[in-house]
Order: sequence, then structure tokens, then C-alpha cells
Amino acid sequence: MQKYILAVALCFNLSAMATAIADPLGLFVNQCLSFNADIGSFRYAQDLPDKTQALEQTLLGLHNINDRLNYYRTLVKDPIHGENLLLCQVHLADELAKLLSSPHIIQWTHYLGLLSAPYPQLALLLQRLQHDVLPIAIKAQLHSAQASVNFSLSQREFRLQFNDLNCQLAPSPAESVSISRYLLNHNDEPCRRAAWQNYQQRLRQRNHQALQLIKQIRTNFAISQGVQNYALWQLEQQQLNHEELTAYLASQTHVTQVLPWNLVQALSKQSHKFTALDGEQTLAQLFEALSSLGITVETLSHYELATNAAIENATPDNAEQPKVDKTYVYRIWHHDRLLGEIFTSFGATNIAYTLRQALPGQQFGQIALSVQSTLSRRADVASLVQAMSEAITSLATGAQFYLVATLGHQPASAIGTLWLSQYLTQAIALPPESPREQLLNDYKQQLKVFNSKLILAFYLEEQQDFSTKTKKSLSQAFALSFGEPWQDADQLIYALGAIANEGVSYYLPLWHRSLARLIFQQSNSLSNEDVFNILIVNETYAPLTDQLAQLIQGPVDPLSLIRRFTHASITQE
Repeated sequence: MQKYILAVALCFNLSAMATAIADPLGLFVNQCLSFNADIGSFRYAQDLPDKTQALEQTLLGLHNINDRLNYYRTLVKDPIHGENLLLCQVHLADELAKLLSSPHIIQWTHYLGLLSAPYPQLALLLQRLQHDVLPIAIKAQLHSAQASVNFSLSQREFRLQFNDLNCQLAPSPAESVSISRYLLNHNDEPCRRAAWQNYQQRLRQRNHQALQLIKQIRTNFAISQGVQNYALWQLEQQQLNHEELTAYLASQTHVTQVLPWNLVQALSKQSHKFTALDGEQTLAQLFEALSSLGITVETLSHYELATNAAIENATPDNAEQPKVDKTYVYRIWHHDRLLGEIFTSFGATNIAYTLRQALPGQQFGQIALSVQSTLSRRADVASLVQAMSEAITSLATGAQFYLVATLGHQPASAIGTLWLSQYLTQAIALPPESPREQLLNDYKQQLKVFNSKLILAFYLEEQQDFSTKTKKSLSQAFALSFGEPWQDADQLIYALGAIANEGVSYYLPLWHRSLARLIFQQSNSLSNEDVFNILIVNETYAPLTDQLAQLIQGPVDPLSLIRRFTHASITQE
């Protein structure tokens, strides 16, 4: 039976591939723009299973297109085709808004909340999406302001100007020197400090108005939801409240070994040795390590691709093709349950894209996994482990509804991915970090901690600009992480894209990593497969607190967890 399934699947895959090579982007855009979120079948369905299935199929069609859209956006470089994908994204957003605002859907959502699991979780997620919808004009203002900030941060032009002639870097003119080169080659620390601080403030005039508009829009939205400000509204959707987040960030704060403007020189003096690994062999090791979790990997096919030039000439949209020699297709099983397929190509980066979300009883998953042919650094191996962990977590979820599997499982999925990454890192015996990597990662960790405090202060502040008290507090927070106060530390908001995008949620990867490490260290009474089933598969739809209670002994309220992080001396990478 498996061989018959394999033959049929390969037939359809190859047929689809032939069509896609002809004009993949054109076909996709047409499909996207013709999508219509029709709820007719939902309205006329009579019983609970039929209504729920009709709604899920409509949502699933929309989200499948959106997942593919996110993948194509990473490939397309041509502005015209980028504009077509943007039109597609806008169309999907409009269709989702139309669907969520339907009186039939709103009424049904309230009814779902009265049923047994997993329906209340689906209802909660639908209600959250319904409440998050902004008027079109306001949404356009928000997206324009965010795009303005992101574009400014992508620009690298910066002219170093000094009143002190001793701070110039001879013999090159100052304006032709990059900030990294300046910090590496200038011997005077006060000059490096001034250059670094000026660089952080370079976009103040350009981004100030956009950031204030973003803050105002988000504050007005929070008030419309009955919450005082956007920071508190975001935290209401998450595990920590304001006081608990403040306590957590304080527990993760320590002074780094190096000041920001001395980092480049310090890294240049640290040793860094790593024996390069073969990407294909490392991938095989990772697949083998997954067998202890009940994962079976079946190789379906591998085939040689034409040269890059031939592929590009055969693709009318001139999408940038990955530089690969061969592609492998793997079928992934968890015991007797088929999870989906991983399409693996060998190219320049290690990254995983969800092409289709796995949903038991609805559809099998599809993942595109890019793997570097040669892993020349430890960081390359770590990124491959992370990509594989994301792929398996996406495929293995036990949720039957798309929203529950993605939005509903976001915290557990993130924690599960990080736990799986630690498990695989240990399984393949990856060497420990070099002194250089330890120094860099410690600095990155404290920068994330400080930035989390900065974003929280930005959205908690009632007035447009920071008050004198808040500025002083941020200067002290900078000193606690980097060893020296900076009176203009609040100006770092103009060098931080997350303040316009993620908002207060920026801290979440830190929190998730702390939880993953705690689970990895203190779930000794369970097998690795047990942890995988509880944390990642989660067929019982258990909420995160119940999952934690099964995985680690003792209280699992936020303050207790924070104390356990500190007691266990857990620090982030």
C-alpha cells in the first residue's frame, strides 16, 4: 500500500512541478486573486461537524495560499512580481476580514465557546482575530509607518563626523569608513564610543514621526479594547503580566564582558576554530536522531536539477532560484501516522519554510528545507538544527484546525522547537561554543534583554516622548547590561525595528528559551519521546500550563518559574 501511495504521490508531484516550472508565480497569483472566502456551505450546513468542517475548509484554503505566498516572497526579487505578491497579500487580508465580520460567523463563534475541546480554543482564536481587525484607513496608516521604519533601517549610509580631529581614521576620509571598520581599527575608546552612539541615533529625525504614529494607532486600539495602553493589551494575550515581565527581565540581566563599542575589537582577538562538516551527512545524522522520538524518515526520490541559468531562463518571473545541485524528497512518519513531506535542496542557507501546514484528518504537511552543502561554522550547524526542529514541530502537531495548530500552539510550538533543537544538538554531539561565540552570544543576549525593557517602556509611556524619569531608568538599565550608563540610551528606539513590528512581544523568544532549557534539564523522569508527545504533538489540546505541569515538577506559575530559572542558573544563548 505504501508503494502504491508513493507512486501516486510522485506522479502528482512531478505533474505539478512541470506546470509550476512553466510559470509558477503567474499561476499562483491568479489562484490567489481568484480566491473567494465563500461561507455558503457553512450557512446551509445543519449540524455541528458539517458547519465546523465547512468553516475550516474555507479558512484552510485561505491559509494554504498565504503559506505559499510567504514562501514565494523569499524568492522573488523583481519589483513587478513583488508588487503582484503584495496585491495577493492585500486580497487575502480583505477576504479574511470579510469572513470574520460575517454575522453568521460571529454568532457561530460564540456557540463554539460553549462546547468541549478543541472548539473553545478555536472560538477564542476567531474572536481574537475579529477584535484585532482595524479599519482599512487606519490599517493603511499603520503599515505605511512600519514600512517607513523598516526601509530606514535597511539603509546603510552613514557619514562619520567628528569635531575632534584625533577621532578621524587616517588615511581614509571619514565618510567612506563603515561603522564596523571604524570600531575595529580606531585605537581610542572615547572616539569609538562617540561613533557607536552617533550611529545608534542616526535615524532619529527620519523615524521619529513614524514611531509616534505607530504608538498612537496602537494605543487607540488598546483603549478601544478597554485596556490603558498597547503594552498592557499585548501582555493580556500572553503568559506574563507587567510585573512578572519586569521580574523576568531583571532575572536575565547581567553585565556583559565587553562594551558595545569595544565588541568588534574584542571579537577579533578571540580564537575560533571549527572543523567543517558535510551538510548532507549532518542531515542524515539529524534524521537518525529523530528515530528515538518515534519519527521514521522514508526517502521518496532524489533527482538532479538543471543548471541555474537554465532554470532562470525557463521561469518567466525571473524569481531568484536557489543554487542547488540536487533535491531530495523525504516522507516523515510518527509511528503509523503520516506527517507529511520535506523537500530538501542544498544551497547557500539553512532555513525551513512551511508550504502546507500538517493537520490530522485534513491534510499532510509540506516543508521546503534548504541546507548548506558545507557547514563551515558551528553557527551553520546550529541553524540547520533549528531549521530541522521547526520543520518537525510544524509537521508533528496534533491539532486538527489550522488556527489551533498555528496561532493556538504558538507558545508551545516555539518552546517545543527550542527543546527539540537542544535535543538534536546533544544527539549529534555538536562541539561547545568557542570563546568568540560565547562572547558574541552573551552580548546578543543582553542586547535583547535591554531592548525588551526599552520597548516595554516605550509603549507604557503615556506621553509621546520619554519622561525624564524613564530616561534615567533606561540609562541605568543600559549600565546593568553593559557596565556603563548612557544618558541617551532611550535613543536606541530609532535603531530597533522590533519596536514598530513585534512590539512588547519582542521578549517572547527569551521567555520561550528559558522554558525550553528548564524542560530539557528537569524532565528527567520522562523519556525524550514522552516530552515530544506532550510538548509538540499534544493530541489532547492541553494548554501550556498543563503541559508544563506534566513536564516539570513543582509550581508552574510565572513567578515560580522565574525563581527556578534563577536557581538553576539558566542563561540564554
